[in-house]
Amino acid sequence: MKSILHIAAPARNFGDAALCWGLHKRLRDEAIEELRFTMVDIQATRFTDAQIGLINASFDAILVGGGGLVMDRSDVGNETRSGWQWDITRELLWQIKVPLVVYAIGFNQLPYATSPVTKEALQHLEDVATKASAFSFRDEQSAWTCKMAGADVVPDPALWVEPHGMWHCWSNPTKTLVGVNWAGDRVGQRWPDVTTAGQVHDRLMEALKAANISAHLIPHHPDDMTIGDGSDIVPSYFNVPLLAGVYEATDVAIGTRGHANIIAAAVGTPPISVGHQAKNRWFMESIGLVDNHIPDDATPTRIENIINDAIARRVTKPSPNHDFDRRVIECLS
Repeated sequence: MKSILHIAAPARNFGDAALCWGLHKRLRDEAIEELRFTMVDIQATRFTDAQIGLINASFDAILVGGGGLVMDRSDVGNETRSGWQWDITRELLWQIKVPLVVYAIGFNQLPYATSPVTKEALQHLEDVATKASAFSFRDEQSAWTCKMAGADVVPDPALWVEPHGMWHCWSNPTKTLVGVNWAGDRVGQRWPDVTTAGQVHDRLMEALKAANISAHLIPHHPDDMTIGDGSDIVPSYFNVPLLAGVYEATDVAIGTRGHANIIAAAVGTPPISVGHQAKNRWFMESIGLVDNHIPDDATPTRIENIINDAIARRVTKPSPNHDFDRRVIECLS
């Protein structure tokens, strides 16, 4: 058995939990030996000399990712020494003696955040890539944005989640069922202003009501539950296969969060993105569904047409990067 320290953000919201679930499944499917993962919250851990010594003595490898870890959150009190989410100095980085794997991380700076990712942070990220036995981004655009074009790219591991079917009782053959994920945290960083966010949301709800569409909120984060008056709310605290099952039970999923789109695609449900985050556009481009997007100025009639067109489109999710995954397993072994 190999003991892996997995540094990620599994407790922040269900998208992050889903990518961890999918990543563990993906690597266990490829591995010959049993893999045991010990999770560490990347946003709550400031790595020290003593911790690195303990890791070297207690674990066979370190796994960092996936998720949108390339972002600066100092404007919300989450300042790191690296300038991105892994709070480790260069000196401590080079003290790591076990294999280091960085898997499917992404550029995730919110479009209206006030603290940009710095050149120093990108240099630190390049140092991590140099130190790592295997390093990958989740999309080519993240690699380009981080000045590391040509780096390995692997699909976001949330694409490998498997649904639990108990939510199929939702399905109503006489009515279109739409799942809506509307991020309720950091609204001022996701949208030009709160007024715009409210207007887009209200037009979306108006469109769903006018079209006699059954809409259910699918919150990934506790703050998401405050958005969308009038919609039924799916309980927020359940496990990843149940979350995937909720998405599978819908005819189409509308999401402001990246993993709302990714998990929908994982289970074959057409996703529709909404909002301004680049990662949503990049993912929709990667699956050939760039037109599945609700712009800010969309009228209720246009929104209804976008939903109907999306339902008619086939979802083809990316294939795993088998070559990279085999290299990862070699590193972990």
